[in-house]
Amino acid sequence: MSANTRHALSLNDKLDILRKYDQLLKMGQRDAAVRLNISQSVLGRILKNREDIECEALQNESQSRKRKRCGKDDTVERALKEWFVKVRNKDARVSGPCFAKKLKNWQKKWGRLTSKQQKGGSIGGKKEKTFVSKKCTENKTGLYLRAIPEHTYVLQNDKAKGTKYCKERITILCCATMTEEKKKLLVVGKSKQPHCFKRVKALAC
Repeated sequence: MSANTRHALSLNDKLDILRKYDQLLKMGQRDAAVRLNISQSVLGRILKNREDIECEALQNESQSRKRKRCGKDDTVERALKEWFVKVRNKDARVSGPCFAKKLKNWQKKWGRLTSKQQKGGSIGGKKEKTFVSKKCTENKTGLYLRAIPEHTYVLQNDKAKGTKYCKERITILCCATMTEEKKKLLVVGKSKQPHCFKRVKALAC
């Protein structure tokens, strides 16, 4: 392997270098870099960003990460992370769709939606042809209205607790036309007098 090969240091490696540097006697950065077997420029950059490195370690950042990749909007990223930490402190489950919905709500609130998101994902701005038709398709399905996500995202040192799932269920009716027009969902309620209690006048206590 060539001696000029560049190696990316993880957060754990940088913390280890800082600990070893503190244990050295007072000397210049050039001599300290030779002792630590790294270049002087790398040592100077680590010492310059020491506060940020230690802050990331305290904020439960992944210590095996070598490069910090930021999103397109730092404000939204920070707000999303703060919201996630608060929700996890309450031991609530957060799944991928929850993240996506929260992110889209903030982007819409702060006016950060892209042109594609504002158009609803349409490509090229083409208008779809509409056909007049009264035919529609409907189907019934079950919905666990109080169910929580089965899986959740957690922080590095966090652990998720197991919970019992609520199986309270309702029946809903989905309906859509041939022109892809979706109707409002209808809830199929329960009968006041079920067939199994048709001839029962009073229930025993």
